[in-house]
Amino acid sequence: MLKVLLFALMSILFTFQSSTTKLYTQSYAGPSKGDASVTYSMFYGFVTAFMTFLVNGFAFSPCLATVLLGLLNAFMLILYTTSLVNASAQGPYTFLMMCALTGSILIPLGYNLLFMGERLTVLQLGGIALLLVSFALMNLRGMPFAGAKPPRSYFFWCAALFVANGAYGQIMNIQQSLTGGAERSEMIICTYFLMALFVLIWRLIRAPQAVLPGFRMGRKAFVYALLCCAICTAATNLLVYLLTVLESATVLFALNNGAVLLLSGLLAIFLFHEKADKYQTAGLVFACAGIVVLSI
Repeated sequence: MLKVLLFALMSILFTFQSSTTKLYTQSYAGPSKGDASVTYSMFYGFVTAFMTFLVNGFAFSPCLATVLLGLLNAFMLILYTTSLVNASAQGPYTFLMMCALTGSILIPLGYNLLFMGERLTVLQLGGIALLLVSFALMNLRGMPFAGAKPPRSYFFWCAALFVANGAYGQIMNIQQSLTGGAERSEMIICTYFLMALFVLIWRLIRAPQAVLPGFRMGRKAFVYALLCCAICTAATNLLVYLLTVLESATVLFALNNGAVLLLSGLLAIFLFHEKADKYQTAGLVFACAGIVVLSI
């Protein structure tokens, strides 16, 4: 029962993390709107790492494997952010999000089956298939093939997004497997601190004069960014913990993405009063079915 409650809390937190990130972007009041993403990456990385360090009682003693995997995951976070920004500017947002969601399921699924000896039941595979169908239905209106075709680079960035989002969670899983469920906080600290550090170094090389002004984001944006960091700290720590206590990481990632998709859809309908078309409604039904099947 406790695992179910922790999972539900994690999914709710990840859902609201996306909402607070959007609110931050909308309220960013820095000198240039183009600085919002880079500034957010630095703020988000450093603050999340510090909050995790604080929650861990200021303890930090990672082994070499944790540092190296944290370094690799930092690059995955940078690739995810870069791909998201570039793909969003070149083509439909819904299709790229479908790529990100499917990557977060299919990459762990393939890796765990091939290299970690994980075996799924027919019922579990059926539940994952239902979730993949729900992703497609929920994003059907944004498919790029219905209108003008985006440039080839758009599909490259969508593919990079697929890889980055899937690899991020799986690297977390590999680290927990190698350390026997230890150094959870150290892995999160390494990942987010190194990500922010690399972005800062890149920014100092490319536009050093824009670093400090970029942090003059305005009070509202600062509050949203800080809230997002707090949510991310709690959600990521829960994710890494659940990786150590649940039998299947593949099922965990599938359930989490399905739940976030479902909650985001319901929030859009009931909180933001958006109207769902027949495909989105069917997508919500398939997401519910997939979650129920995977939970059996």
